Amino acid sequence: MLDVHPSTSFTFLETLTIASFGANDWKLDDLVRLFELTPNLVRCTLPNIDVRTSRSDHDLPIVILPNLHSLEFGDSVVRDGLTTGNDLLRHLTLPALETLAVPLYVASFDDFSLFLRRSAPPLRSLLLGCGLYKIRFPQLHECLRLLPSLTHFDLCAPFAALDADLFAALVDSEFLLPNLQSLKIQSQALFHHSSLHQTVLQVLSARHPQLVCFHLCAKQHRPDTEILDGLRQLAADGMEIFIGKSWKKNYMSI
Repeated sequence: MLDVHPSTSFTFLETLTIASFGANDWKLDDLVRLFELTPNLVRCTLPNIDVRTSRSDHDLPIVILPNLHSLEFGDSVVRDGLTTGNDLLRHLTLPALETLAVPLYVASFDDFSLFLRRSAPPLRSLLLGCGLYKIRFPQLHECLRLLPSLTHFDLCAPFAALDADLFAALVDSEFLLPNLQSLKIQSQALFHHSSLHQTVLQVLSARHPQLVCFHLCAKQHRPDTEILDGLRQLAADGMEIFIGKSWKKNYMSI
C-alpha cells in the first residue's frame, strides 16, 4: 500500500521509473494515487511491473498528466490474477503523449481505443506488445485510425499471425497512418497468405519515399523472385527492408 502524508506532492518530479517488487506487486489504486502526486511528470518507465486489480477499481479517478511525453511499459505476462500495467491506461488522460510502449491482452484493445479517444495524443512512436493468439484487424484498425500523427509503429505479437488486412488497408487508405515512416512487425506465428508479399510490395511502393524502414520477422516463405526484385529496387532507393523467418536470415540478401 502506498503510504504518504496527505499533503505530499511531487510537483517538480519529471522522470519516474516504477519497478516490480516480486511478491509485493503494485495495486492499481496505489499507482493511480502515485500519479495524482506527480502532476508535472514528463517521462515514465515501468520496465517489468505487474499490477493487481480489484472489483473496486472502477471507482478510481481518471488522472490527467498534461506534460507526460513518454510512457513505456515492460513485457511481463498475465499470470495468477496479475495483469500488466496497461490497466493503468483506463485511469489516465495523456494529451501530450508522443511515445508509448504497451503490452495488450484479451479485450484491452477496447480500453486502448477509449484511452486514445479521451487523450487525443500527438503520438509519434507506438510499440504494441501483444499476448493474443489472434489479432482482430477491426480492433487494431480502430486504434490506428485515431493516430494520424504516428511515424513509427512496432507490433510485437509472438503468438499471433496478423492477416493481410493491415497491409491492404495501408495500400487502400491514405488516411490510415498518413505520416508513417517506420513499420516493424515481429511474430513467431506462421504467415501463410499467398498474396502477403505482393501486398507488402504494394504498401512499400505506395508509401515510398516517406516510408523509410520496414521489417517483417515471422514464419513465412521466401518471396517470389519478381517480388524480391521489386523490394530490392526499393532498398536500392534507400529504404531499409528486412523480411525473414528470424533476425539471422534476411530474404533480401540471399
